[in-house]
Amino acid sequence: MHIGRNIGGPGCNYSYIYYDMNSPWPFSVYIEGRTIETANTGWILTPTEQCSDDCEVKIRAFARYGVPPYSIIHPWLQGVESMGNPNTGCQTPLVNKEVIATRPNCPDFCVENPNLPVPAPVVRDQCNNGIQGFSSKQLSIKPTPEISVSPGIVEICSGETANILFDACPDGVDVNWSGNGFQGQNLLDTTMVNTGNDTLTVVYSASASLNGCSAPPAKATIHTFPLPNAAMILPEVAIINTDVPLLDSSDYSGGQPQFIEWLLPGGSTVSGSPATFAFSSIGEQQVCLVAVTNYGCRDTICKTIMIIPPDVPSPNVVTPNADGENDALSFEYLSFFGPARLTVFNRWGIVVYSSSDYQNDWIPTVTDGTYFYELILADGKTKTSTLLVVRP
Repeated sequence: MHIGRNIGGPGCNYSYIYYDMNSPWPFSVYIEGRTIETANTGWILTPTEQCSDDCEVKIRAFARYGVPPYSIIHPWLQGVESMGNPNTGCQTPLVNKEVIATRPNCPDFCVENPNLPVPAPVVRDQCNNGIQGFSSKQLSIKPTPEISVSPGIVEICSGETANILFDACPDGVDVNWSGNGFQGQNLLDTTMVNTGNDTLTVVYSASASLNGCSAPPAKATIHTFPLPNAAMILPEVAIINTDVPLLDSSDYSGGQPQFIEWLLPGGSTVSGSPATFAFSSIGEQQVCLVAVTNYGCRDTICKTIMIIPPDVPSPNVVTPNADGENDALSFEYLSFFGPARLTVFNRWGIVVYSSSDYQNDWIPTVTDGTYFYELILADGKTKTSTLLVVRP
């Protein structure tokens, strides 16, 4: 026989006591009741379509009867979720709970899978009874583009051109960029000018989308360094075969001098500042300075210097025949030695010409013959020589 210990209402579990006189333990207890069930919907997946970098999906499970609270188990959950009230008595209502599951191998980009199976959740009660018959659902994965920037950081000098390629997968996706008041697509080709003393930094933002899926934002940065303003201190005149000082006076525009090179006649070079160089040829000689900053930016300037002999050459023939050649008594390089006094004598010592600041402008009107002159330079050095006046 069995004796009912509790009589419950609809939906309750029932506890019974059995008596068996033939058993060494004549009394035993067992429970009869309804097992765990679900609603007709079984479980709900939200959304059923998402971008490949969206990692979270919502899973809603349903359960009633059995012995609550219920456990929700799913391979995409980090642990076990619980739902339902353990103190519901005999009337166990239908309960449901939405949990957030994370899609494996996510985020991912440029990947398309229109039929990704999502396993069904397992719902169990406290007696470890589970709901049976759930089937998996399909999740459609749309590809989210991914932007690549090459190069991501560009360092150039003012006046140079920067080329940056914005690319994206899947193939055929265009990348839109904007920055510095400009915008474009895929390729950035720009010449940067920096007239200030500090580094000019411009950031370009890139975006791309496909079927409603937007790529994570990407950026490219261009650092434009100012150019130096090359300048030098160089004497206008120097004596041949003597050391000439070369001094860099460049403006390095907020940077520091990294390299200073002097380009000199005959392919010679010297570095640094101050530097010296002895010129071995008379006449105008070109000197160029290459100034390079620690940013690698450079500027070049060139000047000419007059290289003269250590003394004024002494002419001894003049031909004043009005042909435009050697008509006047002319001392080459005289202007570089300062004011000079010239006195011309005939053979009897009589002065035929005199000037306290001679300008190479005496055209003899005296008769042809031999004369003498005395040239006193600004430094007191005196030059004397005979002079033949002849009219061919």
